[in-house]
Amino acid sequence: DAISVHHLAELIERDVAVVAEVIRIANTIGFNPEGVEIVSVEQAIQVIGFMKIRNLAVSLLLLKNAGQLVNPRESREVSALAVTCGYLAEVSGERFGQTDPGHAFVCAAMRHYGNLLLTTFLTEEHRQATALAKTTSQDEAFGEVFGLTALDLGRRVLEGMNLPGSILGTFRSMPDKEERRSLGETKLRLLAVTDFAMELT
Repeated sequence: DAISVHHLAELIERDVAVVAEVIRIANTIGFNPEGVEIVSVEQAIQVIGFMKIRNLAVSLLLLKNAGQLVNPRESREVSALAVTCGYLAEVSGERFGQTDPGHAFVCAAMRHYGNLLLTTFLTEEHRQATALAKTTSQDEAFGEVFGLTALDLGRRVLEGMNLPGSILGTFRSMPDKEERRSLGETKLRLLAVTDFAMELT
C-alpha cells in the first residue's frame, strides 16, 4: 500500500530486461510527448506515473515468463492468462466504478500466483490435476492432487509476504448473499471485478 518511488525503482531494477523495457516505453511519444530523454527507472516512474509503472512492471515480468520457451507450456500459459486477467479487471474496474482500477489489475493478476507456482515447480502433478478436472470440478481435482486449490496456495504463500489485506481479500470466490453485506461496497466491488476477470480468462 505504501512504497516509495525509490523502492519501486529498486525492485524493478532487479531484472535488467524489465528495466530496459520500462525505459524504452517511457521514451515513447505516448508516455513522453515532450521527448525528454528518460535514462533511469525513477525518471520513468515520474513520467509514466507510479501506478502505471507498477502495472507495467508486473505485466512485463509475466510476459517475460510467458515467452520463455525453457519454461513449461503450462507456466507460459498461466503467465499470459495472469496479464490478460489483470488488464480485463483494470478495464472492468474503470467501467464499473472501481475506485482504483490499477489495484484491480494487481489483484486479478496475482490471483494466478498459485497456478504459476504449481506449473513451474510441480509441472507433472499440475498436468495430473488438469486431466482430473475434465471429469470433476477444478477445485476438487486440485484438492485431490495437491490438498488445496491453486487459489488457496497463492493466498497462503502471499500471506507470508505481508501483502496488503486488500489484495489477499480477493483470493476467494464470491461470497453468498448474506456474507456480501459484511464485506462493504468497496471490497465487494474489487472482489467482483477480479472474480469476473478470473472466470472470463
